[in-house]
Amino acid sequence: MILKPSGCVLYAQSLEMNVEIMTTSSPENARVFLILGIVGLLPFWAPVALLIFPEASLAWSIMAQKAYAAAILAFLGAVHWGLAIADRSFATTWSAIWGVVPALAGWLALLMADTSGLIILGGALALSLLVDYLTLSGSPTARWYWRMRLPLSLGAIAAIFAMLLFAAHTRVQV
Repeated sequence: MILKPSGCVLYAQSLEMNVEIMTTSSPENARVFLILGIVGLLPFWAPVALLIFPEASLAWSIMAQKAYAAAILAFLGAVHWGLAIADRSFATTWSAIWGVVPALAGWLALLMADTSGLIILGGALALSLLVDYLTLSGSPTARWYWRMRLPLSLGAIAAIFAMLLFAAHTRVQV
């Protein structure tokens, strides 16, 4: 599937490929998690898509995307606490600390000017992806999660990048 928001090309894996990847070492309801994850990308992309309409507000679109990205960052940090509760091998000081860092980064980004906040959010999503890769990708408990997380996170980061492109194109600092 190819998405072309404002000239930016994003190559995303097809749903069928993701389902095939997810079904190895994953829970029985892997398709449900994947479908919900893909639906969870809509609040990242909908504010970008609305900007094709002349009457759309760039400030509102940026605010909507920032709010959702901050909520997702809180969720991504909380995954580490959830894993620590479910599996004692994850119950480390690092997991406890990292569990709150993404939420704090999201909160900080909400307090910043719109485009600056988007940059912080995109960077925090990328950093969270890297941390999860380093800490979770080798674990059988979280292997299926990582396989789902990678394309979803790349989709979210791409949406933030697309919003930054729209903001730069309009040369409006809101």
